[in-house]
Amino acid sequence: MEIEQAEFRLCATSKVLLPTWKGSTLRGAVGASLKNLYCLLPERKSCYKCKNGDVCPYGYLYETQPKISAEKFSAYKQVTKPIVFEPPLEDKTLYLPGDIIKFTINFFGKSKKYVGDIENAIKEITSLGRFRNRGFGSVSYSGKEQRKILIGKDYSNYKIIKIEFLTPTQLVFGDSVQADISFSHIIKNLSRKYSAIVYFHENKIEKINWPEVFCEADKAIKIEDKLEHKIIETYSSKSGKNRKMLGFIGLLGFDCSDILDKKLIYYLLDFGKYSHIGKFSSFGNGMYNFSLS
Repeated sequence: MEIEQAEFRLCATSKVLLPTWKGSTLRGAVGASLKNLYCLLPERKSCYKCKNGDVCPYGYLYETQPKISAEKFSAYKQVTKPIVFEPPLEDKTLYLPGDIIKFTINFFGKSKKYVGDIENAIKEITSLGRFRNRGFGSVSYSGKEQRKILIGKDYSNYKIIKIEFLTPTQLVFGDSVQADISFSHIIKNLSRKYSAIVYFHENKIEKINWPEVFCEADKAIKIEDKLEHKIIETYSSKSGKNRKMLGFIGLLGFDCSDILDKKLIYYLLDFGKYSHIGKFSSFGNGMYNFSLS
């Protein structure tokens, strides 16, 4: 799988105040601009069943709807989003004039053709002062860098995997928020996201024996757990209110010596590094890095 990654830069032109976790704020501002630029029916509160949903940049990228023919997902009003924000990881919240705010967006499948539309929306943020209107301050557009990334290309054999969760992560199974995270929980979550991305945004069906993959993942033994659970607040641009979320950050280590198909496990983890994992992953939550030894 190949994805497109674009890093955008904003320059503060006044004092800019952002929350510690910036993904929701940035995604909301870009989404509002995208809708303002491209939505043909702005009076609608939702894109659900909108006839323009598959061709409108906002409808497709932000309120992705399942295909009518998607039997597995036909009951869903929305499905996995094809773009994922990677917010600045710094704790800094106050930006002075001249400071640069960098953030990255990962584009999967058909969403790669909308990079230019996203850039137009970001430029509109600056020209219409959308940050200033939301009480965050004023910014100007300072450009972008774009690159292609091939998932899984740097595979090497391993015994130990260490995963560092960089932004608040929440894994839900059934109706329960998972507190004790196993390697199998991680792989199952990634498999669902990978299958949805491939099906909806690349128009493919991967013939992977998932039960067999999950059995392999069950062989991993947790050897390190340095997770920190915390309640964070994020801003919802739709409601105009802050919302609270229970999540974790920190390090998990697993001994994977007994896993036979290490290459597929690596591929899923490498995919997840760009897709993120768990709830609100398109906002920048569930972002992680991993290392092998």
